Amino acid sequence: MKVDGLRRIWLRSVTAYTLAGALASGLVGVSAGWLGSLIPGGDAMRAVLVVAALVGIWVALREAIARTWPMPQIRRQTPETLRVRYSAPVAAALWGFDLGLVFSTWLTFAGPWFVLAVALALGDPLAGAVLFLGHWLARAAWLWLAPYLLTSARVGPEFSRQVTRTIGLFRTVQVVAATIGVVAVLRLVVG
Repeated sequence: MKVDGLRRIWLRSVTAYTLAGALASGLVGVSAGWLGSLIPGGDAMRAVLVVAALVGIWVALREAIARTWPMPQIRRQTPETLRVRYSAPVAAALWGFDLGLVFSTWLTFAGPWFVLAVALALGDPLAGAVLFLGHWLARAAWLWLAPYLLTSARVGPEFSRQVTRTIGLFRTVQVVAATIGVVAVLRLVVG
């Protein structure tokens, strides 16, 4: 059946996207944790943790009340030509890898900066990888949930509009996550 073939292509594509993004995010996390490990312990580490908490506060405030605050980022999107130049699974893998690098494209939310600050502050490559993998898997989850959320293949554009209309919910999640993260980081500072 044609539908079964489309499901297989979808499954291969979403799997390729998720795995490639996980690889890229894991590499970013390992790198951030390793760079953080170069920071000496003691007062220097405490200062880095305080900076991470300040970044988290900035993220929460930016997402809650000051979305116009500038955010360092590359003003670039993943090239659209990927989807016409390559097969669906290959294009999805390349797209996922690019987005999994986190900072290689335009950012919608400031949250990744807090993830980076915490990964650096922890100074542990494994912890950095876990943080960035968690961030990536949360980002990729909507693709896995889409078939359960869509009532038919024809509602795709409407689904995109619906997601855009509910961006406030995503911002709220960013604020809550950053606030919880700040509390956790401050607990590390005070011991």
